[in-house]
Amino acid sequence: MSPRTPRSLILGAGWLVVAASACGGSGASSACNAQTCPGGTCSSGTCVINCAGTCATDVTCSTSVACLVQCGPKGCAGNVTCSSAVGCDIECGSQGCAGNITCTGPTCTINCPDRSCGGNISCDAGTCAISCGANSCTGTVSASATHSTISCGSASCGSKVSCTGSAGSACQLTSTNGSGWFAPACCTASTCSVTPDAGAGC
Repeated sequence: MSPRTPRSLILGAGWLVVAASACGGSGASSACNAQTCPGGTCSSGTCVINCAGTCATDVTCSTSVACLVQCGPKGCAGNVTCSSAVGCDIECGSQGCAGNITCTGPTCTINCPDRSCGGNISCDAGTCAISCGANSCTGTVSASATHSTISCGSASCGSKVSCTGSAGSACQLTSTNGSGWFAPACCTASTCSVTPDAGAGC
């Protein structure tokens, strides 16, 4: 997987639309270098941590630069934590991201393809975008943000899915599993969209 710059997020009709600009927020940031990006490489000002098939221990992003974690297939056996003041993008490959994922900051994108993300996922940010492919996201999935989107594929999201936020917040929860939600899908944001209704509730 080639390094790419994290993306800012804009709430669109359905899913969060990806903008072309770098993952950005109003928080203070530092230049990406060996000190601010330990264990990673710098690409267009973003700290890229490549864990494809590796990273048996926990992965923690720097707090001062935009961070992209590329776990790849069977990568990131431990927990992944990103609390960047600029933005976070966590990309999990098939059977990757076995531990918990915690993301805070202005923007957080967490992508879990088929058969990945075995731990709990927590996002507390200005914008949260969490995508779970088929047979993925077996732990709890929670988001607290101004704008949140959680998408669950077939046979995914086997534990509680929850979404909340302060006044004016909006949350969209979507499951494409044929029988509805496996576990309760709870939304307490100001504006909620939960699809389907089957299995929804707090």
